[in-house]
Amino acid sequence: MTPIEAKQFLEDNQVKFILAQFVDIHGTAKTKAVPASHYEDILDPGAGFAGFAVWGLAQKPNSPDFMAVGDPSTLSIVPWMPGFARMVCVGNVKGEPYPYDSRFVLLKQLQRLQEKGWTLNTGIEPEFSLLRKDAQGHISPADPTDTLEKPCYDYKGLSRNRVFIEKLVDSLQKAGFDVYQIDHEDANGQFEINYTYTDCLTSADRYVFFKMAASEIAKEMGLIATFMPKPFDNRSGNGMHMHLSITDGKNNLFEDDSDVRGLSLVKNGLSLHGRIACSRSGTNRNLCAFNQFL
Repeated sequence: MTPIEAKQFLEDNQVKFILAQFVDIHGTAKTKAVPASHYEDILDPGAGFAGFAVWGLAQKPNSPDFMAVGDPSTLSIVPWMPGFARMVCVGNVKGEPYPYDSRFVLLKQLQRLQEKGWTLNTGIEPEFSLLRKDAQGHISPADPTDTLEKPCYDYKGLSRNRVFIEKLVDSLQKAGFDVYQIDHEDANGQFEINYTYTDCLTSADRYVFFKMAASEIAKEMGLIATFMPKPFDNRSGNGMHMHLSITDGKNNLFEDDSDVRGLSLVKNGLSLHGRIACSRSGTNRNLCAFNQFL
């Protein structure tokens, strides 16, 4: 997005503030609100942060400022915060990308793929738990009637949380997500929302936005949306099904129809850590499924 396009975008969407956002070592979004009139400051020199105050940046109180330099292609509205937009940033110190910035780490790996003419695509299916806290501080599923021993795909569990789901999906769609399926998952109070795959950098940026949206929309409704791996010791935990593929622009390099095992996978594909299977249906057609719990 050029500066002229960005200015028009901000005017069209009546944006007053831009959230200059990066991610700490725990995957938590960190932001500064920058008035829209200072949009170009996010691009150069960036939004300034005291890096020593953020987990995992290995900075001290006397370290140079951690400058979050924006990627203008990521500018999007924040639908649950009228008047706000978000821009994803990469941390810079002394004018250079900072090696402990998680997005920069990913960018370096993507450069290795780009040198081979390859693109890594990812389609992710994040799970989360929708909970509530009572006056005594007890945590339970948001819907008190969600008590089935096997609630996966249960219609009632989906229906009784439809207001939250509608608000969440509406916000994601306004921010450019192509949401195509929503379901109640295996644990009480657990849900999964699927949106169309894209290149892995965009997927990572969107996943952070997804967590921001789910958490804040739930809070507005007096609820809690958590992505923690095991909210309850007697119920299934939250994971994330990931579909991975590498393409040279024409072909899926994981795919081999001559595979004698019937998996349609190239032999070297099995060197990836985890359980791999080929997905040939739905929106993620011809992507390889890589199950990993985060």
